[in-house]
Amino acid sequence: RLLHVPYFSLPNLLANTRLVDEFTQEHVCAPEIGPRLIALLEDTDQRESMRQQFRELGQSLRHDAARTAAAAITDFVYRRRDVRAVDC
Repeated sequence: RLLHVPYFSLPNLLANTRLVDEFTQEHVCAPEIGPRLIALLEDTDQRESMRQQFRELGQSLRHDAARTAAAAITDFVYRRRDVRAVDC
């Protein structure tokens, strides 16, 4: 079975839009990457837009992970304690 996705790079998948150019293995070479990199370096508006999109993506991924993990562990521990008390 094959999975069909519109993008294969993680930033593009997370944003569900094309943030970065994607290159398959046979296209990872200077003639393919060079012109696109130069265009990005020369286009300050495009570069700033990309930076802003990455900032927004980063913000959307932050969900107070440490607090969420601690709460999940605490809930698990208390559930396990209740199960053991019932089993005894």
